Amino acid sequence: MELHLNLNKDQLKIVRETQGIIRVISGPGTGKSTTCVHYIAELINSQKARGEDILAVTFTNKAAKELKSRVAKIVGSSPTVSTIHSFCAAILRKHPPLGYSENFTILDEGGQFISIGHLVRRLNLGIHPRVILEKMTLARNLRDMSILETEGLEEFYKIYMVDLMERDIIDYDGLLIWCLWVFEKYPQVLQAISDRYKYILVDEFQDISPIQLDIIKLLINSHRNLMVVGDPDQSIYRFRGSDVSIMVNLDKIFPRIKTFYLNQNYRSSENIIKAAVNLINNNKKARLAKSLWTKRGKGESVEVLDFATETDEVEYIAAYIKEKVSQGSKYEDFAILYRVNILGIEFETTFSKLDIPYEILGGISFYQSTEIKNILAFFKLAADPTDNASFLKACSILAQVKGLTIRNFQKRYYQEKDLALIDIAYLAEENFIRELPDFINQLSKEERLAKIYERVLDKTKYLEYLKKDNSTVGVQRVENIEELKSIVLKMQESGKNLRDFLELVDRIGLENKEDSVKLMTIHGAKGLEFNTVFIVGAVKGMYPHFRSEEEEELEEERRLFYVAVTRAKDKLYITYPNSILVKGERVKKKPSIYIDELKLPKKSFNTQETNLSRDALSKDTFVGDIPQLKRVASDRGVSPLLKAGSIVYHPKFGKGYVVNITGQFPQTIVAIDFSKEIKTLILEYAPLSLWK
Repeated sequence: MELHLNLNKDQLKIVRETQGIIRVISGPGTGKSTTCVHYIAELINSQKARGEDILAVTFTNKAAKELKSRVAKIVGSSPTVSTIHSFCAAILRKHPPLGYSENFTILDEGGQFISIGHLVRRLNLGIHPRVILEKMTLARNLRDMSILETEGLEEFYKIYMVDLMERDIIDYDGLLIWCLWVFEKYPQVLQAISDRYKYILVDEFQDISPIQLDIIKLLINSHRNLMVVGDPDQSIYRFRGSDVSIMVNLDKIFPRIKTFYLNQNYRSSENIIKAAVNLINNNKKARLAKSLWTKRGKGESVEVLDFATETDEVEYIAAYIKEKVSQGSKYEDFAILYRVNILGIEFETTFSKLDIPYEILGGISFYQSTEIKNILAFFKLAADPTDNASFLKACSILAQVKGLTIRNFQKRYYQEKDLALIDIAYLAEENFIRELPDFINQLSKEERLAKIYERVLDKTKYLEYLKKDNSTVGVQRVENIEELKSIVLKMQESGKNLRDFLELVDRIGLENKEDSVKLMTIHGAKGLEFNTVFIVGAVKGMYPHFRSEEEEELEEERRLFYVAVTRAKDKLYITYPNSILVKGERVKKKPSIYIDELKLPKKSFNTQETNLSRDALSKDTFVGDIPQLKRVASDRGVSPLLKAGSIVYHPKFGKGYVVNITGQFPQTIVAIDFSKEIKTLILEYAPLSLWK
């Protein structure tokens, strides 16, 4: 009994049920990992199995390492713990398939993309390698080759597999395919492995794919002892080939299955649990109903906040975090969750300006993405034409779009390292390199950030080049380039010049990560928890995502939002803007349907005052708590109330007084003293309001 002293009664029932097929439906924060650890510890401690008799399959290598360590601390020995791919790789090393050696190379996704790209060029196919990769991943995990046939890729797939075999290479999904092939082709191999593992545990079973299920079913042939743990309400990897219906309908595969539920949530307050349950109960198709509850008490209310713009939304959150930190909280207590990476960009920018330390989990900074760095190279050249690294990158981009190389020019660069490349560009063999200095000279004379952006895209045709890749990654890259337009427009409208912009970009990502706000997609937040969570950008088209149309897709989108909600321990905010800037145009937005499903009251920060202390804010911060003020400029011209000495409000710079006004509208320029600095703004573009 002492071994399981801290388990609740539901967990105790599970760890003592050691025979047969067991399905554990484990809600978020209900002690799933602890239950898995104690189940294995019970098997070893009761001498029903030795550590080497047990196989535990986890979703990630990190989870495998943690599970193994926790079991060893309790009972001194540990089972075989690995991901399904690592397990299959180990099998294939000992029993390589026909045509392979024991020392085959494992190809990761990056290498897979390169290999597919070589074949696409060799076969002169008019389809992007990344699209092929996505279709292949789906077809192989679902064991549905009709997906490739529909896309006309079945012949390509055969050529690809032969190409890998000739080079003694197995790719990531190929590990599953070939392991299953070995099991089916060589029954004696399967029998030996099935005999070895008397007990098998599979974690995160809600995200299993059909091919993984087939492998597991074969592995339990000898002993029929299997425990699967997961939560169908948290299945969010359909795009990779996972199938939530497998766990839901497992009783149809194993009629004598025993099902247990873990319902006591140790993570979240009652108010958060109630909102989560209200939401997920709207899913009707692929789920097993459960009754989550907690002893933590009601806790703080879950709040839904709406703002006029996405900038107001971000700056309110930044101000809130600074306020709470000034009162004793840590930055690491806060997490910002979003549906897609693009929603994190403004947080990066604002947090950097306000010296709020942050860390992007499971991804890279927007400004570190390849496509953005490529465009920023031209911005850097506009500021400093002698920047050799940026000049070389600019040449590479132009060559890439044209399908050319710059090898000869690169050789000259290495020979002439003490010279500015722009000064020797006239010696290049390629016309596009010889023409580049003139273009850079034109850019350096341009003062408007948005105009630099437009001229770079027009010159390079880079956006048109990226649009040829209609894979998920390709679409994301196009969206990033288009989002950059909104960013430079906002910078321009706030009175920033090229050097201001580049200084900000250089600062982004340099923050201390020890105590930092965490930024991540909801997919990246799976398995994590935070004291305070902000689910941001909660508008229609994002939740659910506009590309989700089928019933199964819409239910997965709701599951994704459910995962986000259940990351919060003490405080949860769901925020959304009423309009967003898209490709330089402001577009009205409606709140996500999930907000109504949460059954929570909404609080508007379009016009409403808040209690946040302004001492927590820098001059560049706008909380969203300023009353609706009269705009000083409109399509009809400048307000007659605006004059030298007028007090005005700017959402970026705060309150200030007008020093001087020159020029006729729409070319009116206004100088404003914002206490610590004077800003000169073009009135047509500056979002100024008269202070009451």
